[in-house]
Amino acid sequence: MFALIANGGCLLLVAIMLAGIWFIGRPGLKTFGIQMGIASVLSLAFMIPHEFLHAVCFKEDVYLYYNPKNMLIFV
Repeated sequence: MFALIANGGCLLLVAIMLAGIWFIGRPGLKTFGIQMGIASVLSLAFMIPHEFLHAVCFKEDVYLYYNPKNMLIFV
């Protein structure tokens, strides 16, 4: 349930940022699409190292949970 609420909040924030870019900045849509694609791929690529850093900080026995069906990864 928390994931649904967090994703809804993130969707709202992204919509607000996109509206601000559209009305204020007006970047080229082709360039904007390429930048968003690169950002999406990089965020997925850094998920596992990010969670690994969380595991290192606990200094006890930790487990990395990964569920690709629901797109979840956490320590």
